[in-house]
Order: sequence, then structure tokens, then C-alpha cells
Amino acid sequence: MRKSLLLFSLLLLSACSNAVPEASLVGNYIANYGGETATLVLKPDNTYVHTTRANDGRIVEDVATWNWTQREDAWGRRTVVEFWDFRLIPSFKEPDKEKAKKAKIGWVTEVELDWLWRIQLCFDSDVGYCYVKQPT
Repeated sequence: MRKSLLLFSLLLLSACSNAVPEASLVGNYIANYGGETATLVLKPDNTYVHTTRANDGRIVEDVATWNWTQREDAWGRRTVVEFWDFRLIPSFKEPDKEKAKKAKIGWVTEVELDWLWRIQLCFDSDVGYCYVKQPT
């Protein structure tokens, strides 16, 4: 009973705030979905390199900028990351594949922490569309 209460308390506390300092965001992230892989490298100069490897073997690399902000709401402080000229991993895109294939869009996401306290940048965390920060 004590262990369950402790675990519940920790989970409740972890949900209160996802505030992450900018320096902690810098690093390498990987997303895998539907046999496709993407790597996202966030650099300290607020540029990123995003490389996707599609199922057909095609590799696309994009370089652009990112920014972060912290917002306060009823649930606590949240870290939000904005990407300019971002091309999502093909499996994450909307059904109109022809239109999406050509489009580079902006992407805004809230930083999430998984059960192992790893930083995640999610397009849709409910179905596992997340870039997960890799240990250095």
C-alpha cells in the first residue's frame, strides 16, 4: 500500500510541471514509427538538423531554426518548442500525402517527459508519435 501511494504521489507531482531549461533541450532525438526513422539534432545556437529515412529508403535532411518559451497555466509551468520549416516524419503526416510531401511547415509542441523522465517532443503522444531525447 505504501509503495502504491508513493508511486501515485510521484506521478501526480510529475504531471504538475514540464518546465525544462533550454540547455536540457539541446541534444539528439529519435522517432521511429511505421518502419520510418527520424533523427532531430537541436543545437545550442537554436538551429536544428532533421533527417528522415522513409520506408522506400529515401533520406531527406532539413536545417532550420528552433526556439523555446516557458508558459504558466493552471497546471504549472510548461516548456514549448517552436520549429520553423519543419518537415514531419512521413508516417506522422496528414492523409493527403501528395500535398504533405511538398510542404514544409512550422511545428509547435509542448515538452513532455516519459515514465523514465526522458524528454519527448510529441506530434501526437497518444499514438506514440514522439521524438525521444537520447542519452549523451
